Amino acid sequence: MSMVVPEVKVCGVTRPEDGRNAISLGASYLGFILFEGSPRWIDPEDAREMWSELDPGKTRSVAVDVDPDPSRLVEIHKLGFDFFQLHFPSSTDPKRVSEWSETVGAERLWLAPRVHPSEPFPEQFLPFGETFLQDAYCSEKFGGTGKISDRNLSLF
Repeated sequence: MSMVVPEVKVCGVTRPEDGRNAISLGASYLGFILFEGSPRWIDPEDAREMWSELDPGKTRSVAVDVDPDPSRLVEIHKLGFDFFQLHFPSSTDPKRVSEWSETVGAERLWLAPRVHPSEPFPEQFLPFGETFLQDAYCSEKFGGTGKISDRNLSLF
């Protein structure tokens, strides 16, 4: 029986030493928060420069943003991140999500709709990405809030 090795993403990297540390400990992905409203925000160009100074052969980069304008995502995509984790309200127009998918490709798009626990998972977004994240719900924030989610909830 082969052992499954979990993949781990260390998110909110803002300093090269933290990135090197995460890689040395076996991180599969390094996440760079490109959303200016986050305390862990980093400029996209600075994130890409830091990434190039690390050892990118050992891990993959993830650009993390909140509900970006499609034209902004085009610019971020040009920087060469491996994956794109996008948080957004569950009420977002599927056309916008479709544009994101067309820009970066469904296989590289990690979708994280903010879904209230009483709401069903918004299945209209399923055609646009291959990876979905479900964070603990917080009405004021997206992602990484430190809250514990109810793992007994069914997504579908």
